[in-house]
Amino acid sequence: MSIYREFSRVGRLLFEQGLVSVSAGNLSVRKGEDIFITATGSVLGDLGIGDVVNAPVNPGRAPSAGNIFQKKPSVEIDVHRAIYMNTDHTAVVHAHTPTAIALSFDTDRIELEDSEGKFYIPVVPVISVNGGIASSKVAEVLPGQLNANPVVIIRGHGVFAAARTLMKACSIVSTLEFSSIILYRKRIFERLK
Repeated sequence: MSIYREFSRVGRLLFEQGLVSVSAGNLSVRKGEDIFITATGSVLGDLGIGDVVNAPVNPGRAPSAGNIFQKKPSVEIDVHRAIYMNTDHTAVVHAHTPTAIALSFDTDRIELEDSEGKFYIPVVPVISVNGGIASSKVAEVLPGQLNANPVVIIRGHGVFAAARTLMKACSIVSTLEFSSIILYRKRIFERLK
């Protein structure tokens, strides 16, 4: 599967599951010393070949393949770079999952309670930083967290999942959101008793 088809497939899945709004979130993969990342303002549910741009992992060098579409990479590129420079992951999904974000406001970690959530993602760290969007603090803290956990929530902002492939990172995000919905509903039912 071509890299562009993989981006398109994963972006569409994220959008169709309600894990990103129309122009939110971003995707990237590392290929050698290059990052392929969604362009700023891309619509993940309807990505075209021009919506994926090439940039170097190390910002001090030029990418091996030029960015022929002249679009700018996602504003989160420095966070993606930090993940690739400090982990073994080769794919990153950043999404704005509504229920997981809602649960993040009053905790430093979410412990999923359903069978699938507990099996795949037993604990989800929640980190709090000022100015979470494209923050240098997120770029500083996130890689260490992603070395120990497949997904991390930036309180009130969104989730970053890292894996070997975009599809695996997408699966992690999807599992997190559906398990968060179950946890949220469980808490509501407990309050109604």
